Amino acid sequence: MVAAVPALTGPLEPTLSLTFTLALVVLLALAILVALLFDIRNNTRRTAEAVERLADQRETDESDP
Repeated sequence: MVAAVPALTGPLEPTLSLTFTLALVVLLALAILVALLFDIRNNTRRTAEAVERLADQRETDESDP
């Protein structure tokens, strides 16, 4: 007879539904992280383009008499 492992008994037994729920939570967290990283990258690129346009506009304004 195999003795029960105390850590695996109690209110949070590793059942299929608990494992499935934890897997969904991890996947959701990863999806949010990836979405945030792409959003940050996109915002950084747009900000750099805006700064470049402002610099070009400033150069154009300074060269006009």
